Amino acid sequence: MNLNNTPESTNCKNHPTVASGWQCNSCQNYFCDQCIKVLNLRNETLRVCPQCKGLCRALESDEQAVKPFLEQLPGAFSYPFKGKGKILLISGAILFGITELILSLSLFKFIFMFFIGGYLIAYMFNIIESSASGNEELPDWPDFSDFWGDIIRPMLLVFTTTLVCLSPAIIYLVRSGQELSPTDPLLCIAIVAGLLYFPMGLLAVALFNRILALNPLLVVSSILKVPLEYLIACVVLPLVYVASMFGEGLFGSITFLGHILSCFFSLYFMMVEARILGLIYYANKNRLRWI
Repeated sequence: MNLNNTPESTNCKNHPTVASGWQCNSCQNYFCDQCIKVLNLRNETLRVCPQCKGLCRALESDEQAVKPFLEQLPGAFSYPFKGKGKILLISGAILFGITELILSLSLFKFIFMFFIGGYLIAYMFNIIESSASGNEELPDWPDFSDFWGDIIRPMLLVFTTTLVCLSPAIIYLVRSGQELSPTDPLLCIAIVAGLLYFPMGLLAVALFNRILALNPLLVVSSILKVPLEYLIACVVLPLVYVASMFGEGLFGSITFLGHILSCFFSLYFMMVEARILGLIYYANKNRLRWI
């Protein structure tokens, strides 16, 4: 029996597989970042217990041992296969593969593919948020109950994030008024800056669920707080993307089974990329403190 009336486990009360980040001073229960209620007052930010509305305190490092990002990074590649992840991945690949084949014969295939893309982006956001909270398994496929929130909004958030990150290069191209060489130094700097900005920008947009999270004061300062981990992530993420393109190209043109395998590779690497983004925050949340 627990005589002190405190939980036997320091994991989140609502998510038993998730490491907690906060403890309520009143009921003594533990909660993760996803559960905790945040009140922004004029001069301070308070964390409130979702159960009893008491004030919560952040756990000290000895209460919440989070492995460094580099130690967790290799696990991102096995993450899609943990727990029920295998079922989600395989069933998703089969479902989306068959759907794409059917839609390829439709006159409205581009409209339907837009919907599928929005749904997958919404799922990517769920994976990022789940990973940033410390969950070790894939979340379930998102519900499709709100057309705007589940399809259109995620698509617009990613599109706007991409546009903002590429805007320096686009503006330079427009203002130059002439044909530029791909090796133009200023153009290269603008493109590299946008590519470096994109992962942290997308992470912020996914966690805050608003485009204002692209604020340079937040994104740039966050990058500077975790420069080494972020640089490594910026190297790994493009390699994962290239591997995804290779897998899709290798199997995409091979009959029905090849198309299913192509969808499998695409989904798998999307899950890995989202996991890596979430781990950037989870492993460094004491330094970033967004939530």
